[in-house]
Amino acid sequence: MEIKAFRAINPHPLYAEQFIFGDNNLKASLKSADGNAYLDLLLREGAYQQVREAQFYIFQVEENGLRQTGVWALVATEDYRAGRIKKHEAILPEKVKAIIAVEGKPVLLTYLPDQSIASYIADVVAGIPYVRYDHCGKSYKIWLAGLELAERFKQVTSLYVADGHHRLEGATASHISAILMSGDQLKVLPYHRYSNANFDWEELNHLFLMKSSFSDEPVYPHLRGRFGMRLDGQWYELVTQHPLYAYDSEFLAAEVFKDREVFFGHDLTKISPNATVFTLCPLEIGDVIRIADVGEILPAKSTWIEPKLPFGLLVYRHQTAY
Repeated sequence: MEIKAFRAINPHPLYAEQFIFGDNNLKASLKSADGNAYLDLLLREGAYQQVREAQFYIFQVEENGLRQTGVWALVATEDYRAGRIKKHEAILPEKVKAIIAVEGKPVLLTYLPDQSIASYIADVVAGIPYVRYDHCGKSYKIWLAGLELAERFKQVTSLYVADGHHRLEGATASHISAILMSGDQLKVLPYHRYSNANFDWEELNHLFLMKSSFSDEPVYPHLRGRFGMRLDGQWYELVTQHPLYAYDSEFLAAEVFKDREVFFGHDLTKISPNATVFTLCPLEIGDVIRIADVGEILPAKSTWIEPKLPFGLLVYRHQTAY
């Protein structure tokens, strides 16, 4: 797989709290038609900084003792069009937007564990990072890496989209910024569904067997084919009566929500208490890779894969890439 070095842009540590973790208009400004001009202003004022020569970067985020480490590089959008960068989720047309000139957040790609790449990364992170940011218990670090890293990725035949399907779909430039993490570095969490539409028990009884009911305690299933459901403020544990669907998000889309408007969320505390919620068992990263390899497509928003990066932490500008 081809990866390409570039001149990275990142916030100066003294300004990270203001621009990355604070409440400001950075995202709207960088994604606007005047994004390049605004980025020039940030560079002139020293709020952001750019490396002098094109190179690769090792990126690491750490929280609660969990370290997730990968390579920050450019990948060719032609590899996505040709199927060498493989997707596993459907694309929502209304979510696809062209990237004008500045990318404030890389897509997240994964690959099968590779000892050669892992050893190289381990050697680099043993040194002092180029820059570090700390915020709310999370630590973000970037190391500078040599151009020889490209040779190690030539033996990787496929990359898989972990996060950023719609950004890849909307990419028009020859390359896009990406964090490439081995599958064993990623964390897959459940991505729940909810709707404000009406559901009645007669309909649900045709689709599920009720295993048990609870009061106001959320149900988080740990097996496929089982769901938590909050209906009228009451939580239930349900088992599907339709074993024909390999994946739970497919079943919910086809048999439960149908033409109802559906929303997606990882954090139940941010979902309206009046909504009907279905909680799902998360997939494993091996499932994601198998689905992509055989060309299957899950409904949009079937997976929540971490790490999730704050906008503006890792910036790539097309016209100054090389």
